[in-house]
Amino acid sequence: MSAHNARGFTLIEMLVIISVLGTVMAFAAPPMSRFVRTNRVTGATNTVAGDLRYARSLASSQRRTYEVRVTPTSYSIVCVSPASTVLTRTLDHGVHFAASDTMTFFAYGLTESATLTLLKDDCSRLVRMNSTGQVTRD
Repeated sequence: MSAHNARGFTLIEMLVIISVLGTVMAFAAPPMSRFVRTNRVTGATNTVAGDLRYARSLASSQRRTYEVRVTPTSYSIVCVSPASTVLTRTLDHGVHFAASDTMTFFAYGLTESATLTLLKDDCSRLVRMNSTGQVTRD
């Protein structure tokens, strides 16, 4: 047995490992940032679609007209009569709607067809609603 029984890594070994990890991270960073952007838009799309379904449910269950009022960075669900705001949401940082719009859910559950486009940088998603109030995401 030798008197010198050293454990651990040498400085050279550590530098090689750090340089290999740095190279791998340099190639992984761009796809990861795109994944984060896409994930934010997808999450916002799912939330908007759920809230549109909620507005339709409110209109048909309470037999009142509701509107979803969309601004570039937020939206609100509003009962038309008596006038009251039920829900207001702000989109995640950097996510926005392509245009402002107002969608009306009538007391009998129907609405007009509409399409909302959510954007963040080069990523976009659609929320579509047909005249019967069915909501789909693309």
